[in-house]
Amino acid sequence: MPQTAMAGSTPALRIGRRPCGALSGESGFSLIEILIAVVILTVGILGATAMQTASLSGELKSRSVDSCVSLAYDAIDRIQVNARNITEYQTGGTMTVNPKSPTPPTGTIAAADYQALLDLMSGYTASTRKMGMQMDNMVLTLQFQVGVPVAGVDTVVSTVTWSRKGVTEQCQAQTMLRTQFDS
Repeated sequence: MPQTAMAGSTPALRIGRRPCGALSGESGFSLIEILIAVVILTVGILGATAMQTASLSGELKSRSVDSCVSLAYDAIDRIQVNARNITEYQTGGTMTVNPKSPTPPTGTIAAADYQALLDLMSGYTASTRKMGMQMDNMVLTLQFQVGVPVAGVDTVVSTVTWSRKGVTEQCQAQTMLRTQFDS
């Protein structure tokens, strides 16, 4: 850019150098501005990572509860199908399905259902480990309340208990079954 000379002065030549004190009005970023931007960006990335971790943890818990509810209702459905022989399932008002100490009921249909529930539970335990859910020490307990709420109708409560990361969790399903039938 050519310089115009003022009256009584010699033209100043600019060849790639700025004169001292000419920084005002210049564009660009200072080192402090860049460091502040990096800190803000880092905080944002850490926040997004924390949200993703919480989301995954919530998903695993949701899958665990879904598996639990599915097992609880599966047990109730099996009993509903065999409601005429409900006494096969109850020993002292309860039936416990525990893979670590299996004690099947004496009735043939109830014993087959017991074995099917054991197989289902071992499948949940194995598949949940693969997915990182860790549904260990799963136990299914069925409680029978005979004649509740009225005679000829029994209440069945299905409770599934398991441990996940050292914490015991459970879910329940409940239904009422007609147990007295006209011949």
